[in-house]
Formats: sequence, structure tokens, C-alpha cells
Amino acid sequence: RVLFRSISSRLAPALLVVLPVALARRGRFWWALRRVLVVASVWILVSVPLGIYTVRHAAEVQGHTDDVSILNPANNHGDPTGAVVHGVVATLGALDFVGTGAAEQNLPYRPLLDPIESIFFAVGLAILFMGTVKALRAPGPDSSATDRTRVSSMETQRPMIAAFLVAWILDQALPSALSVNPPGYIRITGLLPALAIVVGLGIGTAYRWLRSRPYPASAVRGLIAACLVFSTALTIRDYFFVWGPSPEAYHLMMADKVDSAKYLDGLATHDRIFLAPLWAHDNTVKFF
Repeated sequence: RVLFRSISSRLAPALLVVLPVALARRGRFWWALRRVLVVASVWILVSVPLGIYTVRHAAEVQGHTDDVSILNPANNHGDPTGAVVHGVVATLGALDFVGTGAAEQNLPYRPLLDPIESIFFAVGLAILFMGTVKALRAPGPDSSATDRTRVSSMETQRPMIAAFLVAWILDQALPSALSVNPPGYIRITGLLPALAIVVGLGIGTAYRWLRSRPYPASAVRGLIAACLVFSTALTIRDYFFVWGPSPEAYHLMMADKVDSAKYLDGLATHDRIFLAPLWAHDNTVKFF
């Protein structure tokens, strides 16, 4: 069902090619490829029922994808290149700068990361990049054993980790970037784990760098803790005190239908209730 409904899950297997390519320079291409083929085989096996269903009902599976795709001429108004560029910029910009204006998805225009998280995200990306450059400059598999011993296990893994995390974010950003009305938060949930990992890497890097300086350990811990508390406070404020009580969230989360259904349920205890079909067959009203 996830594969049927989510474009993100259909794109996720593309990440399998990242590990063999990232490890190729270290002479571990075939080692990684064998393991990737095992995962790919399991994914194909799981996807067989959907594949059969897609062949038989292609319009049903792909119909909605085509309806919302910016590659559809009806949606890009004859400018597919401009639509793709706008989608990519808007989606990646939603990480740190300006989020979606759709109140049913998030606090309007709030980016995924608050200012504190954005700083740590940038630090995490920087350390991944620098670690990758350092590892790529390190001796390759043809160097002498003495030289190879200088390269730690973590250093050899950095290109793989960096490539996988960046590819993960870019891969899972595509459903939003290539769809109408970007950024679409409901279409980029697949990148959230990778985003959190990079932010966490930035926090760990900042902590280690500060501890390497002549600062008291308690001051360093206090600073990092204060950043995390401030970030948490921003999240609590934005979602529980700004977005949650807002009229937009009340309507778009269908709380008005819930309240109406409960009111009608109370009336039904002592009177007969007749509803127009639009209300009588509404799933939210029927549920409550």
C-alpha cells in the first residue's frame, strides 16, 4: 500500500546505487554490490504484487502522479524547465528559508528547520564535505600497506556516509520538486530522517570543536543544551500556541466537522436528525 500511494517509496530504491559507487575507489565495489543486490531482490519480491496490479490498472496507479506532475503540460504551462527549477529551489529552500504556505501541512511559510537547527545542518553538511575531500585525498587501495594504515576506518566510510545522506535528501526531495505547488511537505517526509542525522552530526561536531578549545566543559554542555532547549521552545510555540489554535488549522484539520458531528450526536439522543447527502456521507462526520 505504501508503494501504491507514495511516490517517495518508488524513488527510494535509487539510493541502492550510491553505496557501490561511493566505495568503488576503496576497492569495495563488488563487496557493496553483492549486498545491494540482496536488498534489491527483496524489494523486487515485495513489489511484485504492485507490479502486476500496475500492469493491469496503469491509469489507476499512475493517474494521480500524472495529474500533479509539473512535467504534465497542463501544469507547467509550456515551461517544463522553469517549473522544474522553481520546484527544486522551492523544495530545497523549504529546509532552511521559506516553507509551504499551505496551512494544512504546516505553519504557513515556516521552514522545516528553525534557525538553530539550520546552523547545525550547515555544520553537518560542511563536516561531511570536508571529511569526504580528506578521504578522497587519502591513499587508495593500491598504496603501500604502511600508507593504508594511516587511514582510519571512519575516514574510509565518510565518502559513503556523505554520499548516501546527500543522495537520500535529494532523492526524497524529488516528489515535491516535481509536483505542483512546491514545496509540498506531505511529499518530503521521506527526507526527514536524513535531515535529522545531518543536524545531529552538526551538533556533535560543534560540541567536539568547542571541547577542543580552552572552555570549561560545563560551559560547552550548557551552550549546546541551551541551543537545544531554545529550538524545542520554538517548535512548541509554533505548533501548540500559533498553528494549533489558529482558525486555519481548525478548519483544515476538520475539527469543525468533528464538533458538528458531536453536536448532532447529542441531538440524536432525543430527536430524529436528517442530513443532506454531502454531510451524511462525509467520512469525518460518519466516523464521529
